[in-house]
Amino acid sequence: MDIEKSKNLELKYRYQLELRNRFEVLQDYEDDKEATWARFKTVVTGVAKEVVGVKRGATAGKQWIRDETWEVSDRRKEQKERMLGMEEVTKKEREKYKSLSKEIKKKYRKNKAAWREGQALDAEQAARRNDNRTVYKKLAKKIVSSTDLPVKSKIGEILKNPEDQAKRWIGHFS
Repeated sequence: MDIEKSKNLELKYRYQLELRNRFEVLQDYEDDKEATWARFKTVVTGVAKEVVGVKRGATAGKQWIRDETWEVSDRRKEQKERMLGMEEVTKKEREKYKSLSKEIKKKYRKNKAAWREGQALDAEQAARRNDNRTVYKKLAKKIVSSTDLPVKSKIGEILKNPEDQAKRWIGHFS
């Protein structure tokens, strides 16, 4: 369930109303406790998914991906399905799919960087409070990936330009 959305009062009232309506129907049943519990659980989770919605990526460890990125991902998926349904794919359709792919990659990078920044800020605040457990948890999530490490030139200067970094790697491995 998307917890941020559940704080919305309008959604809260819609959820309560929908639950009341569904439970009025369930009151007619008088089975054993196991069947009642199973029905109760199904109704509550079903209404929550229907009214509040499910936060995508939360179970797959991708909580850093924002909703607008998921929307672009859905559009790209629809475009791919459209292309698979065509007998002959036009250049325009391929270009649209390609541009959506580029847009997703840009958004992923921005989302991940923003998430890492937030994690780092949380770790800093926890360090100021002497909350070592939280600091360790934040650092254990690998805030810094290997792609974020600096690349140095032969004279020891940090290369910030990706093109210069790529040239340095080529020089290093050749």
